[in-house]
Amino acid sequence: MRANAHFYEFKYALGAFLSALFSCTEHSRLFSNDPRFKGWYRDVKATYLGSETLARLFRLRNVEVHQQGTDTLQRIGFETSEDRIETTHLEFTIDFSQGTPTGTLKTAEMPEAVPVKLTSKWVWDTPDSPDVIELCSTGVAIVSKIIDYRNEQAFVD
Repeated sequence: MRANAHFYEFKYALGAFLSALFSCTEHSRLFSNDPRFKGWYRDVKATYLGSETLARLFRLRNVEVHQQGTDTLQRIGFETSEDRIETTHLEFTIDFSQGTPTGTLKTAEMPEAVPVKLTSKWVWDTPDSPDVIELCSTGVAIVSKIIDYRNEQAFVD
């Protein structure tokens, strides 16, 4: 996700990611006939599956799958070596045509536009605008812990 977050198409793969994350935690996927499973799963529900992060991701997944989805917005900014820009005229361009956004900056005092380093961040369009990569990464870390914990049990299936 991090490697491709700069592409506008990123938001279209997000629904698939949320569904895959959800399916990794389904009881039927984790199930074992091992007699220890019931106690283990009870512990997993209390320790991991009840986390606010997974609950939020699963709500976003449900809206994505069963409704129209939550809008995902790409926020673009720029970095400059100047602490401040003082000018009477500022032109800032962003070009999305090549996949990775590129930008330029030109002030009234500059003879021509110069490239600027862009920052890009995807957020969900909700009141607190959570960072998509950050929230998904936390979700993956939790699911990884569940899977590692299950593997440690060496359930006899």
